[in-house]
Amino acid sequence: MKQLLITFLFVAVVLGCQKNATDDPIPVASFDITNYAEPGTVVEATALQFENNSRDADSYEWDFGNGIISTERTPSGVMFRQCPRIETIRLTVRTRRGRTATVVQTIRVRCR
Repeated sequence: MKQLLITFLFVAVVLGCQKNATDDPIPVASFDITNYAEPGTVVEATALQFENNSRDADSYEWDFGNGIISTERTPSGVMFRQCPRIETIRLTVRTRRGRTATVVQTIRVRCR
C-alpha cells in the first residue's frame, strides 16, 4: 500500500510539472513592415505599417533605436526623419510568467 501511494504521488508530480510547462509556452516574436518602398527600405517621414505576427505573448516592447519605445501590440505613427541611415527595430515579447523572445530587423531609410 505504501509503495502504491509513493507511485501515485510520483505520477501526480510528473503530470503536474508537464502541465505547468504547457501553461507557459515559449513565445515567438515576429513582425513585418508592410509598406516597404523596396525590400528592406523605407522612405523618410513615412509612417511605418506593422504586422505583428508574434505568438503566445502577453506584452510587447518595441524599441525603434531612436529613443522611441512602444508597448502597443501593433504601434502606429512610427517614422524615421533622418536619412540616409540604417535603423534597427527590436521587438521583445513576454509571457505573464516572464518568458521572453526577441526579434531584430535592420532597415534602410532612404531620402525622398
